[in-house]
Amino acid sequence: MDLKTIFTKTAKGVTLVNQKSASISRDLMKVLKFVDGKSSLSGLVNLTEIPLAALEKSLAQLVREGYIRVFETRSDPPTGFDDDFDFTAPGKLAGAHKAAAASAAPAAAKYDDVAALAAAREKAQAEQIGREKAQLDARARAEREAQIRVRLDVEAKSKALAETRAMEEAKRVQEASERARKDVEARLAEEEKRKQALINTRLTQEQQKKEEEQSKALVALRIKAEAEAKALAEARAMAEAEAKLLAEARVQAEAAAKRQAEESARAQQNLRDQLKVEIEAKIRQEIEEKLRVEITETARGELEQAVFAEAREEARIQLEQRVNEENAALAQLEASTRRKAEEDTSRMLAEQEV
Repeated sequence: MDLKTIFTKTAKGVTLVNQKSASISRDLMKVLKFVDGKSSLSGLVNLTEIPLAALEKSLAQLVREGYIRVFETRSDPPTGFDDDFDFTAPGKLAGAHKAAAASAAPAAAKYDDVAALAAAREKAQAEQIGREKAQLDARARAEREAQIRVRLDVEAKSKALAETRAMEEAKRVQEASERARKDVEARLAEEEKRKQALINTRLTQEQQKKEEEQSKALVALRIKAEAEAKALAEARAMAEAEAKLLAEARVQAEAAAKRQAEESARAQQNLRDQLKVEIEAKIRQEIEEKLRVEITETARGELEQAVFAEAREEARIQLEQRVNEENAALAQLEASTRRKAEEDTSRMLAEQEV
């Protein structure tokens, strides 16, 4: 494993560190925390104070399990520059060098200036650090937006489920009230029939007294049933009011989720535009430095076109790769966050049901 290799956390690794889960060993967690997308393998040896062999084994295991990935493998080009867009490396622009070799020979001494090369190297490293910081900030912002979007979606589903349960409860209350009313009416009708039968058969005084006691009991039962029906009606009204509030809350949650999705789309487009501007600016600067030699205007134009065409193609490929990696990481993080939120919501609803 190259000592200049730089690793960075995947969305799965970021989630594991934030949750402080015990799904991996303590040694692997220690190595995972020090992976920051900037420190090389040799730097991680100094940070973790772990022998190189053991560290390489831990990094390989984390890569296999999908917690980290190789972010960059740096190597020192012959000119002293350390940058992803070093178009002066051997093998690049071979044809352009042959075409301009005779004219560029007098100016070759300019690139032998050690101080100029050191300044250019420091500038390239500063720009590389700035780009990496911008990428990390954009990734963190996108992760936060994904978590917010998932949380809003889960809250909307929870409110919709609570609204449905409230409506079902109101329906059960109404059915119970109707059954109680019919039961009281049936008993009163039965009592009226019994009274009529007593009158027709001229019941004795004892029977009449007993019948009066039963009638009083039925009256008390009717009063109790009416009170229960009133309480059920009040409960139904309260359930309907809660259902209305839940419906309004769901509409607000859906609107917030829509706004969050639009903001996330704008943030992703801004990230692409920023990366494109940085890459094109770097290409333009290196082309100007490369062409800062004494050659004819015709040869200069041809060399500039050749360099610019090759540089734009490579920059386009790197931009697409970075955007695809960012999208894949965000999709994985969003799926993981959604699963966790749905599990929490299911557990919360089960507790509420009990």
